[in-house]
Amino acid sequence: MREWIMLLAVGMSAVGCNAAAVSDGAGDDSAIQGGHADAKDEAVGLVWFEGGGFCTGTLIAPDLVLTAGHCVEHKVEGFYLGSGPAGQASVGAGAPPNMERHAVADQAAYPGFAGVWSCPASTFDLGLLKLAKAITKVTPRHVAKSAPAVGTVCSAVGYGEHSDGAQTTYEQKRRATETVTSSNDVAIAVTFKTGIIDRGDSGGPLLCAGGAIAGVTSCKVDGDWPSHKDGVYGRVDTAARWIQQMSTSWQGAGQPDACAHSTCQKGAKLPATCNECVAAICALDAYCCTSTWDQGCVAASATVCGVSCH
Repeated sequence: MREWIMLLAVGMSAVGCNAAAVSDGAGDDSAIQGGHADAKDEAVGLVWFEGGGFCTGTLIAPDLVLTAGHCVEHKVEGFYLGSGPAGQASVGAGAPPNMERHAVADQAAYPGFAGVWSCPASTFDLGLLKLAKAITKVTPRHVAKSAPAVGTVCSAVGYGEHSDGAQTTYEQKRRATETVTSSNDVAIAVTFKTGIIDRGDSGGPLLCAGGAIAGVTSCKVDGDWPSHKDGVYGRVDTAARWIQQMSTSWQGAGQPDACAHSTCQKGAKLPATCNECVAAICALDAYCCTSTWDQGCVAASATVCGVSCH
């Protein structure tokens, strides 16, 4: 198995990508390796797999979690909020007991993602979790509208492997800063500033200007800490339409019958209370909410909400 595959999700006997981050983008002076625990980034949680192992994810809507595509190749058991255990020397058989569990109703990887067989991946290493119930007491993070420029100092957050030279620990949320070195349509590369992503932080956010999520932890190719200094994130802004489309589709699922179809499907009228996209369309064309959700309403999903309906 190649090095970059070994850095992904953490299992009970192996570990994935490890990072740390500050709650509002750049400005943190702590390090992941030998750095500080993070109790600030409440929207960042631990993604626990059925059978053991974990990734990191971030709440981007009350019922929507953004993580890595390779993290949803596993069946997710739950999304856990909290700081995680301090000084835990191994990955346990179950999620940490001191964290708050939120059930997951569905999960999806970006279309066409088939694993990280190269680093960076050839397509978006992005995944989403639909929670069974909205989280109302935590403010979600928002997705960046563009990639950070080369030289930008951003921050990372994750629950992955941390080594202080004397011992290695897992599942405690940590933070540090990194410097952007390059980007392309699907990935953002960073290098060590006060810390660097490592095993177990897969899916964790790269927080840049205003605390927006510019990327999610994907992979590395430069060996193990302390020689490891560089990391790669799946870029988020260029996949924003897919994120919105999945959110819209899921918002109709499990709702009352009045919201039984998505905005991309013709059918019965949809009340404005279904979701923000429906409300925006109905504000422009009341017919969609009072009579029938026709082709004009479907087309408005793209022009009003930026949803691609194919």
